[in-house]
Amino acid sequence: MKSDLRIGLLIGLCLLHVAAFSQKKEEVLMTVEGEKITLTEFENIYKKNNTNASVDQKSLEEYLELFINFKLKVKEAEAMGLDTVGKFQNELAGYRRQLAQPYLVDKEMTDALVKEAYDRMQYDVAASHILISLKPDASPADTLAAYQKALEYKGQVKTLEEFQELAVRVSDDPSSATNKGNLGYFSAFAMVYPFETAAFTTTVGQMSNPIRTRFGYHLVFVQDKRKARGEIRVAHILVRTDEKGGTEARDAANKKARELYAMVRAGEDFEKVARLYSDDKNSANRGGELPKFGTGRMIESFEDAAFALENDGDVSKPIESPFGFHIIKRLERYQMGSMEAMQNTLKVKIDRDGRNRKSVTSLVGKLKKEYKFKEDAKAYNAFVAKVDSSYFQRKWNMDVAKGMTKPLFTLTDKNYSNTTKSYTQEDFAKHLSRTQRMVKNGNLELELKEQYDAFVSKSVLDFEDGNLEAKYPAFRALMKEYRDGILLFELMDNKVWSKAVTDSTGLAGYHEEHKSEFMWEERLDVAVYLCANQEVAEKAMSMVKEQQKVGFSNDSLLNTLNTDSQFNLRIESGRYEKEDNTLVDAFAWQKGLSEVKAIDGKSVFLLVRDVLEPQPKELNEARGLVTAAYQSFLEEQWIAELRKKYSYEVNREALTKID
Repeated sequence: MKSDLRIGLLIGLCLLHVAAFSQKKEEVLMTVEGEKITLTEFENIYKKNNTNASVDQKSLEEYLELFINFKLKVKEAEAMGLDTVGKFQNELAGYRRQLAQPYLVDKEMTDALVKEAYDRMQYDVAASHILISLKPDASPADTLAAYQKALEYKGQVKTLEEFQELAVRVSDDPSSATNKGNLGYFSAFAMVYPFETAAFTTTVGQMSNPIRTRFGYHLVFVQDKRKARGEIRVAHILVRTDEKGGTEARDAANKKARELYAMVRAGEDFEKVARLYSDDKNSANRGGELPKFGTGRMIESFEDAAFALENDGDVSKPIESPFGFHIIKRLERYQMGSMEAMQNTLKVKIDRDGRNRKSVTSLVGKLKKEYKFKEDAKAYNAFVAKVDSSYFQRKWNMDVAKGMTKPLFTLTDKNYSNTTKSYTQEDFAKHLSRTQRMVKNGNLELELKEQYDAFVSKSVLDFEDGNLEAKYPAFRALMKEYRDGILLFELMDNKVWSKAVTDSTGLAGYHEEHKSEFMWEERLDVAVYLCANQEVAEKAMSMVKEQQKVGFSNDSLLNTLNTDSQFNLRIESGRYEKEDNTLVDAFAWQKGLSEVKAIDGKSVFLLVRDVLEPQPKELNEARGLVTAAYQSFLEEQWIAELRKKYSYEVNREALTKID
């Protein structure tokens, strides 16, 4: 469906390693609308994506066709002006910030980070995700491959239901097999920072773009956003349920919990009852008290019941969780303080979760040497004389430094941009104006020195940031491939993916013309009876024979044979092809009742209602497969149009020079 798009995006894998290849081949392999593409570029791409295969002419020719398709799609996207759209530019800028991290430790302004974290803490977000695993130290090649896989997954789904079904099948998060990728509600600092950002900046009901964390790439589907619940401290009494005990054990635990609840309601001390009877021994010794928690820290049913308690001292009725039955007492509800009051706490959290990278100081020191950092102490002293204690009252006016244009320091680059940049007293005044804060008895000299160091660090990093494309060919190439990848995603979505999903008439027509390609093989319409033993099987078979005469009801069988145990009889019914059901495959495929067979400790027999001959699948039975095929069909048509629209020439003889 998207194979040549994948190949196109993987071009970056080769360009990242151009320096490792000899520059012996600058021969032109092809031109597209006058743009020359060298044999070296193609060779690097081919070899990077065929590391385990020997070079042969056939594979080179096949790969060349995919390469041509990719180049034509890029040309079409540029011709449509997709690279000038604000949404595209913003998205690319966002990816640039992520991709720059291995090259640049970009320390954001602390105040901005604190405000962002505080603003996010006002809300809880519910989201599901799909993970494509990737090690933090993964190569650029592996990184781009994972990114492309995430892009492909994004193109396959639109709704939450589709997203969660895809998560079960493809997500590398092991829990997705059971929770469909659903993470429930969470707030700031509960997830790694990039994931948190995606969750809080994506519109409810929408899916994020691929986001990179230390675990890999994620797609995040935001389900809901609500006002934050804050934090709460509770005590609880747990009556644990025996998982193996079934309904009887559950009922017994429920009865015991209701009796304990009645004791508390009658005036018994909650802490005493918890110490004597709670099955949570870790908290029982503390009278049932649990550590303070917020959204996403407890089982959902427990959390909802705890936050539903309106007043300190209120006690809930027994509520059920996977652990058993809980009686919850609210001890204290915590209201969120002001941003100023929480500033220090937020800074600590920001440092711990990686939003401020400790390595910034080391990097800045190296860059100072590289860029011939030179400062003027006299200019600094003259400037700071203009700053007084009003700075600690947020009243300092930068106009007092108006006209002070002497450089505080300069940075000189002779290797990449060949520029020298001066950072003046006025520049620092603007920085100070933004960073004023309320402080009692503050040390102004120390504060100004710290702010000057921060200003220097940010300036050095910004200078380096502006040189990344020129300084690192690998970064430049990777940015180009991400650029092309985003462009092609929008184009492919418009021309192929979304069109195939929304064009119901075209899809139905395609299915009608290609019915023979979507066939059911021979199938069995069958009921499978799994019995606890031979005696139950004989009773069940006798009842099935009788019901065939008077009218059939599986519920009647189950109600009759499962009175003393729900495990006496289980019935599976459906239509199965070969290898769909191992129990069905164990019997001869013929209509009627089978014999009884002992399989995996059960006595099993079949009632075969019909043996269905091979036949075409209805559209609703093969929609996923038909949609994928229709997408491929649309893409082939589109590529044919592009090959007519744009002029291109290929020097196929050049392929023989690749060894």
